[in-house]
Amino acid sequence: MVQFSTVEMDEATRNAELATPPQGYANRAPYREALTGLKPGQVLVISAGDESHRAIKFRINDASKEIGVNVLYGENKDGDILVWLTDQPRPPSRRRNGKAQTEA
Repeated sequence: MVQFSTVEMDEATRNAELATPPQGYANRAPYREALTGLKPGQVLVISAGDESHRAIKFRINDASKEIGVNVLYGENKDGDILVWLTDQPRPPSRRRNGKAQTEA
Protein backbone atom coordinates (compact mmCIF):
# COMPACT_ATOMS: atom_id res chain seq x y z
CA MET A 1 0.00 0.00 0.00
CA VAL A 2 1.22 3.50 -0.81
CA GLN A 3 1.99 5.75 2.16
CA PHE A 4 1.94 9.54 2.03
CA SER A 5 3.52 12.02 4.40
CA THR A 6 3.80 15.81 4.42
CA VAL A 7 6.89 17.65 5.60
CA GLU A 8 7.86 21.33 5.68
CA MET A 9 10.76 21.96 3.32
CA ASP A 10 12.10 25.05 1.59
CA GLU A 11 12.87 24.98 -2.12
CA ALA A 12 16.66 24.72 -1.79
CA THR A 13 16.37 21.70 0.51
CA ARG A 14 13.75 20.13 -1.74
CA ASN A 15 15.96 20.48 -4.80
CA ALA A 16 18.92 19.01 -2.90
CA GLU A 17 16.74 15.99 -2.01
CA LEU A 18 15.88 15.26 -5.65
CA ALA A 19 17.84 12.57 -7.45
CA THR A 20 18.16 14.87 -10.46
CA PRO A 21 17.71 18.62 -10.03
CA PRO A 22 15.12 20.43 -12.16
CA GLN A 23 16.28 21.18 -15.67
CA GLY A 24 18.15 24.48 -15.84
CA TYR A 25 18.04 25.06 -12.08
CA ALA A 26 21.81 25.54 -11.84
CA ASN A 27 21.79 27.83 -14.89
CA ARG A 28 19.35 30.16 -13.15
CA ALA A 29 21.49 30.58 -10.00
CA PRO A 30 22.96 33.95 -11.09
CA TYR A 31 19.47 35.20 -11.93
CA ARG A 32 18.10 34.13 -8.54
CA GLU A 33 21.02 35.81 -6.76
CA ALA A 34 20.56 39.06 -8.70
CA LEU A 35 16.80 39.10 -8.06
CA THR A 36 17.26 38.29 -4.37
CA GLY A 37 19.43 41.39 -3.96
CA LEU A 38 16.98 43.62 -5.83
CA LYS A 39 15.09 46.10 -3.65
CA PRO A 40 11.93 48.09 -4.49
CA GLY A 41 12.88 51.15 -6.48
CA GLN A 42 15.98 49.52 -7.97
CA VAL A 43 16.31 48.36 -11.56
CA LEU A 44 18.45 45.41 -12.61
CA VAL A 45 20.19 46.05 -15.95
CA ILE A 46 21.13 42.92 -17.91
CA SER A 47 23.40 43.14 -20.94
CA ALA A 48 22.56 40.20 -23.16
CA GLY A 49 26.04 39.50 -24.53
CA ASP A 50 25.76 36.31 -26.60
CA GLU A 51 22.46 35.22 -24.99
CA SER A 52 19.16 35.87 -26.73
CA HIS A 53 16.74 38.27 -25.08
CA ARG A 54 14.07 35.59 -25.16
CA ALA A 55 16.26 33.13 -23.21
CA ILE A 56 17.11 35.78 -20.62
CA LYS A 57 13.45 36.71 -20.15
CA PHE A 58 12.52 33.04 -19.67
CA ARG A 59 15.26 32.62 -17.06
CA ILE A 60 14.22 35.82 -15.26
CA ASN A 61 10.60 34.62 -15.10
CA ASP A 62 11.57 31.13 -13.90
CA ALA A 63 14.01 32.50 -11.30
CA SER A 64 11.45 35.00 -10.00
CA LYS A 65 8.90 32.20 -9.56
CA GLU A 66 11.48 30.10 -7.70
CA ILE A 67 12.23 32.83 -5.17
CA GLY A 68 8.64 34.07 -4.99
CA VAL A 69 8.92 37.65 -6.28
CA ASN A 70 6.92 39.38 -9.01
CA VAL A 71 8.95 41.23 -11.62
CA LEU A 72 8.37 43.20 -14.77
CA TYR A 73 10.92 43.81 -17.49
CA GLY A 74 11.51 45.88 -20.58
CA GLU A 75 14.29 46.99 -22.87
CA ASN A 76 16.12 50.30 -23.06
CA LYS A 77 17.47 52.08 -26.16
CA ASP A 78 20.84 50.35 -25.82
CA GLY A 79 19.23 46.90 -26.04
CA ASP A 80 19.75 46.05 -22.36
CA ILE A 81 17.02 44.29 -20.41
CA LEU A 82 15.69 46.19 -17.40
CA VAL A 83 14.08 44.22 -14.56
CA TRP A 84 12.25 45.66 -11.56
CA LEU A 85 10.08 44.41 -8.71
CA THR A 86 6.34 44.94 -8.80
CA ASP A 87 3.49 44.52 -6.34
CA GLN A 88 1.11 43.44 -9.08
CA PRO A 89 0.17 39.77 -8.97
CA ARG A 90 1.11 37.64 -11.94
CA PRO A 91 -1.57 37.55 -14.61
CA PRO A 92 -3.21 34.15 -14.95
CA SER A 93 -1.64 32.03 -17.64
CA ARG A 94 -3.66 31.53 -20.77
CA ARG A 95 -4.83 28.04 -21.49
CA ARG A 96 -3.71 26.75 -24.81
CA ASN A 97 -5.67 23.98 -26.42
CA GLY A 98 -3.79 21.73 -28.79
CA LYS A 99 -6.50 21.83 -31.42
CA ALA A 100 -9.15 24.39 -32.17
CA GLN A 101 -12.57 23.04 -31.34
CA THR A 102 -14.80 22.85 -34.34
CA GLU A 103 -18.53 22.39 -34.49
CA ALA A 104 -19.69 19.10 -35.97
